[in-house]
Amino acid sequence: MLKDTLRAFCDALLDPLAVVDPDDRLIMANPALRDLLGYTAEDADRLTLAMLLPEHRRTDASDRLDACRRGEKTVAVPWELEARNARPIPVFMTLSPFNTKGSDKTMVALTFKTEPLRKPSLEQLNLILERKVESQDLALDRTVSALEAEVSERHGVENELRLSRRQLHLLSRKTLELLENDRQVIAKELHDSIGASLAAIKFSLEGWMEVYGDRLPSPEIPFDRIIAHIVETIKETKRISANLRPSTLDDLGFLATAKWFCRDLSGLYVDLRIVPRFEVDEADIPEASKIVLYRVMQEALNNAAKHSGAGEVHVTLTRSDRYLEMTVDDNGRGFELERVMENEDALSGFGINSMRERVEISNGCFDIRTAPGEGTHLRVLLPMQFEEVEGPL
Repeated sequence: MLKDTLRAFCDALLDPLAVVDPDDRLIMANPALRDLLGYTAEDADRLTLAMLLPEHRRTDASDRLDACRRGEKTVAVPWELEARNARPIPVFMTLSPFNTKGSDKTMVALTFKTEPLRKPSLEQLNLILERKVESQDLALDRTVSALEAEVSERHGVENELRLSRRQLHLLSRKTLELLENDRQVIAKELHDSIGASLAAIKFSLEGWMEVYGDRLPSPEIPFDRIIAHIVETIKETKRISANLRPSTLDDLGFLATAKWFCRDLSGLYVDLRIVPRFEVDEADIPEASKIVLYRVMQEALNNAAKHSGAGEVHVTLTRSDRYLEMTVDDNGRGFELERVMENEDALSGFGINSMRERVEISNGCFDIRTAPGEGTHLRVLLPMQFEEVEGPL
C-alpha cells in the first residue's frame, strides 16, 4: 500500500523525477520526466539511466551518484538530458540520497528543472535585507544589554574589592600599631623592671663586698664573677629592649635613635663603616613614619652587616614637598633577588617581604635593586601626609 502511495506521489509531481538503486539501475521515471524526454507510459518499463543521458555525461553521472551516497551534496548543478530523438535538453539537476524501510542500501532521487531559479526582485531583496538588519539589531541589542549587565556587575565587584582592600589596609596598619605598642610595653618592662632589679642586685652585692671585705661569709663564693654575670645580663637585657623598641625613639626621636644604631652596629662589626647622612629635621618626620623608617633601616643594616660582606654602607634621609626618601646602599656582594624572595619565609623574621609590606601599608613605595657582585640599593618613599603615592620609583 505504501509503495503504491509513494509511486502515486512521484507520478503526481510536476517536476521531472528519476530514482536509481545502489547499482545505478533506473527504478522509476515519473510522467513529468517521460514527457520532457518524449517517452510514453508504454516505454516506462524499458527505460534505463543510460537512455536518459548523453554518452559524454554517463561516467560523470555515475561518479556523482557515488558521491551522493557518500554524503556529498549536489544541488541545482547545470546538466544535460537526452530526449528520445537524441536532442540535448539543458537542465539543473539535484541529487537526494535516501534509504527504504528495512534496508541499508542507499537509493538516489534525481530531480530536474529546465529553468534556473528566478532571481528575487529588488523589493524582495530589500525585504530580505531589512529582515536581516532587524535580526542583527535584535541580536546586537541583546549583546549590548548583556555587556551592560556584565559591566555593572564588574563595577560592583570592583567596588567591593576596593572596599575590602581598604579595610584590609586599615586592619594591617592597626595590627602593626598594636604590635609596636606591645613591643614598647615589653621593652619598657625589660628596661625599667628587670633591668632595674638586676642593677639593684648588682649594687647590693658590691655594697656587701665593700662592707665585709675579707670577712665575707664564705670565701669560696665567687662574688666578683657573679657580679660580672649580672653586668652582662643587664647589657643583654638593654640590647633586647633596644631591639624590641629603643626608648630613645620615643624620648629623643628618629634622628638620634638612627645615629645611635649606626654607631652601635659599627662597634659590633669593626670591618663595616656606616655613613649616615640625614638632611631633615626631626619635625619634618611624621610620627607614624618614624617606626617604619627605623624598622626598615634596622633590617637593611643588619642584613648588610651579616650577609653582604660590605665594607661600607651609606644611609641617607631626605625630603621633598610630598615625600620622605630613605636609601640604604652597600658595596657588598649582592644577591639574586628573585631567588631570595621565593625562598624567604615571611614568618621567620622581618625580611624583604615584610619590609615591603610595612612600607606599602603606610601608603609608601618600596624598591630594592641588587645583583651578584653589584651591591644592594634599597629605596623607600613615604608620603608626608599619607596620601596615595602613584607612579614607579
